[in-house]
Order: sequence, then structure tokens, then C-alpha cells
Amino acid sequence: MTQPAAFSDYDELLAFENRVFDVDFLSIVPKLYRDPALCVERHSLIKDGGKITAAIAAWPTAIESDCGCLRGVGIGSVAVDPSARGRGYMKDLMAACERVAAETDADFAYLSGSRGRYEHFGFRPCGSRTIVELTSYGVCHFRQDAAFSFTPLAKDAEGTAAAFELFEAQPLHWSRSKKDFLVDLGTWGAESFAVRNADGVFCGYLVFERRRSFLSEVLLCDWSQTEAVLVAFAKQTGTEMLTVAVSPTQTQLMEAMYSFGEGIITQMPAAFKIYHFRRFIEVLGSFRAKHFAIPEGSLVLKIGGETLRVTVKDGRCIAEPTDDPPALEFDEKEAAVRLTTTFGQMVSHPLFAAWAPLCPFDMPHPDGV
Repeated sequence: MTQPAAFSDYDELLAFENRVFDVDFLSIVPKLYRDPALCVERHSLIKDGGKITAAIAAWPTAIESDCGCLRGVGIGSVAVDPSARGRGYMKDLMAACERVAAETDADFAYLSGSRGRYEHFGFRPCGSRTIVELTSYGVCHFRQDAAFSFTPLAKDAEGTAAAFELFEAQPLHWSRSKKDFLVDLGTWGAESFAVRNADGVFCGYLVFERRRSFLSEVLLCDWSQTEAVLVAFAKQTGTEMLTVAVSPTQTQLMEAMYSFGEGIITQMPAAFKIYHFRRFIEVLGSFRAKHFAIPEGSLVLKIGGETLRVTVKDGRCIAEPTDDPPALEFDEKEAAVRLTTTFGQMVSHPLFAAWAPLCPFDMPHPDGV
């Protein structure tokens, strides 16, 4: 059976998870491990003979939008000692996270990992992210060099404050605190930079994962400068090919990247399990109805054992329980995919296909666990 981690478990827990995954969690996920008290508060353990043999982290989070908020639980660091595998510990660990989700009234939970391992527990890859390549050819042949500078946010308090304000101004974003903003941006060993023009004026910020030449987050004050900023960054860092992550709600960045990007790939960023489809549809569906051109209409959906009449009207999306016969039926895992990705466009109902994805969202790397 699982048990809550205690403060005295911190050193052993960190050493155990580092050994199982062969990484240094304190450096790559500092938001979860740098504060020992917070770290153990978020972990559940299984011990055998007084020693940790399995562990899991459950991190409460949220998606915030101008149409409402969704509560979530990020699941990470799922570790079982190799010598203890086959004893059913994974089921106990996931059950501990289900209890956290219930206690916090979470609308969803998410994790990264093999679909084959976690689908059994109700998780399916969903959501969407577009990865756009800026090649060395594009960098070399960009003729309008602009004088942008890139200062590490860790050395730029004014830039950090401006970056947080820019992040918070997005109509849809994951919850981050001002106090821990820099720590979040450092998740998975990433570096963050303030972008300034020749006059020293703040123009935005970038989150860069050097190992993969990957910009996991880009926010600019003026999206017309996107190409010039990215080319300047690539040249100054000596990066021959740069890849940029674009969330489906970042329409201005998407438009800018499509104008000069080359290779384009769509990904599902993580595996999700949705607990409250009604709230999920109303918040993200209203966001889509407010910010995107989708047709008005009403459709009855049966998702698992719940039947909802979903109505898009006047820039809002309402989901109400109904006894009416459903036009479409999905199990919970299929519904998560159809609602959050363009796979919804393949559903044989014209209104649902026109709405898809009715619930657009991404899981940015800084918000992973």
C-alpha cells in the first residue's frame, strides 16, 4: 500500500528516483524537488523493509482562461525499483494519484509515458501542439538582420517581471505563480531569455532547450517580428536548425511560423484523463467559440455514462445533462481525443466535425512534471 512521504524521506526519495531514471531530478525538475517540504508533500511511496521501492508524484495545477478555469493534476516520477517489478505496485501508485484528483476535485490529470503502460488507467495521448522547423537555409538567407539581444531571465529582474505579465495576458494559459515563474521555465533543463531590441526595449521572451535546439515557449509583444527574432537568436547561439512549439491557441504565432517555417509536425503533447467532461467542454468549448469562427448549434453527446446536450451560441458553449437520445457516443478515452484534436474532424457528424477541436489546448514543457 502507498503512504504519504515524510520530510525525513526526502534524501532517500531523491536518490531512489535519480537511480531508477538515471537522471538528476533536482536539476531538471527543480519546481518539484528544490523545496524538500513541497517535494514530499507531492509524493506517495511504497516501502519494503523500511526502504523506498516505489514512488509517484502528483502535482496540482490548473488551466486558466478568459472563459473559466480547469483544475488538474500532473503525474510524474513514476518509479518502481527494478527488483520489485511485477508486484502490482504500479496499480497502487496510480490509485494514490486518483485519490489526489478526487480530493482536489480535478477536472483532468496528465502524464508523459508509454500509451501501452497508462491507457489501462484511463489515459490517452491528446491535446495538440505544432512543431515548426526553421532550417539553416532559412537562417542563412534571411536578409533583414535585426539587432535583438537575448539576456538570460535569471539575470534580468525587469525582463522577468515583463515576461510574467506577457504570459499572464494570454487568454488561455497554464497556472504559474510569479514567485516561481523562473523555476517553471527551467523545467527539463531549459534556459529562458528576455528579447530586447536595439533600444533595450523588452520585446518578449524565449524558452530554449539547447540539447534539441528547441524553443518550447515563444511569447512576443509584436508577432510581426517573429522571423527576425528567431533568426537573430539562431545566429547568436550558433543553432543551425531551430524547432519551435506552437500551441493551438497561439494563432498569431502559428500564422507567423507558417509564413516562413519549413518542416511542420503536429504532436499530442501528453496523455490525459478527463474526469469532468461537462466543465471541460464548457470552459474550453467557450474559449473556442469566443476566439474562433465555429458554427452555432446543438448536439447531444454520450460520453461514458454521461449524456450532455452541448450548445454553441453567442460565443459560449454550454453542456447540460439530458435524457434525449445521443447523436454520438464515445467512451471517455475516445472523447478526450475527439474533443481536443483534429481527429474530431473525422467524426461522421457535420456539426461535431466543424467544431473540432472543440476543446483546444496544449501542455507546454514548462508545465510538465
